[in-house]
Amino acid sequence: VSASLQLDCTVYGHLIPDIIWTKDESNIIDDTYLGSGTRYVITDLSLSDTERMGMITIENLNYDDNGLYTCRANNTLFDPITIDSNAALVDVHYPPNLISGFSDMTKNASDSLQLSCNFTGTPTPTIVWNRYISNEIETLER
Repeated sequence: VSASLQLDCTVYGHLIPDIIWTKDESNIIDDTYLGSGTRYVITDLSLSDTERMGMITIENLNYDDNGLYTCRANNTLFDPITIDSNAALVDVHYPPNLISGFSDMTKNASDSLQLSCNFTGTPTPTIVWNRYISNEIETLER
């Protein structure tokens, strides 16, 4: 299932301000900054002589879309002004993914054994170790 996200902000000013979107303090100029294709759509709508609404839509959210998105207004008379009330922290959740695991091994009864595995995921996955002995499952302490 793919998810999308739409953020919007409304700015006011005389002259009507331009809207600048940033992600993690870097200007989002076009799709080449954000990635490929049309996953990102930036739209501006003039609502009146002094009011404009800006929207950014992110299609097919993925981990790289995490960050702080901010709407900035600029009417060319002053430096761009950050509209803090329209800042949004995006934290894309995704399921656990095994980065590295282990393979079957044989050890003597007196040998020590150390197993490790690495997962990614948001929120951070909880790892539970189980031991199977004679068709019985035993949960091990971490």
